[in-house]
Amino acid sequence: MDVKTAFLNGEREEEIFMEFPEGVIARRPPGHACRLIKAIYGLRQSRRTWYQKIHTFFVNHEFLRSSQDYSLYINYRRKLIVLVYVDHLVLGAAKMKDIIWMKSALSKAFEMTDLGELKMFLGLEIVRNGTLRELTIHQRRYIDRILSPHGMSEARLNPTPLHPNTRLVARTPLGTTEAKSHNFPVEV
Repeated sequence: MDVKTAFLNGEREEEIFMEFPEGVIARRPPGHACRLIKAIYGLRQSRRTWYQKIHTFFVNHEFLRSSQDYSLYINYRRKLIVLVYVDHLVLGAAKMKDIIWMKSALSKAFEMTDLGELKMFLGLEIVRNGTLRELTIHQRRYIDRILSPHGMSEARLNPTPLHPNTRLVARTPLGTTEAKSHNFPVEV
């Protein structure tokens, strides 16, 4: 789902004044300003006010926000999850009727566009196979876009670039090596 003009849904808590935008013919003498009632794009607080608005919506519909990822909301009773990314929402549920319920509630609260079945999200490609009950996530297009300019489109795949038992060591400034135990890759 896509929320149309999401930031305009946020309500201001404080008074903010701004100069009339270029091109707006004001019927006021010079030196007057506009008082903002709603958040607008480009305003620093707009993201926060939108997030507060959508958060309140989900709380009112029996969702709990994940403590590990504040963009994830879960309705345990309906077995429904919603992932929020700015003005885009990804819905997932055990039953289609719960997704329909959520889409309806969202459309009543906000002007929405239903983008249909999820096929792409944040560069991830999602492929569903309903008969096998499989969900595959990959970045094939992104990888092809990165490899093509370097003439590596036909490069052979290798599941692991290094042998799994390879021990990584850090290099010191003098070029000698010393054993380190890191949880992240270091220069070999």
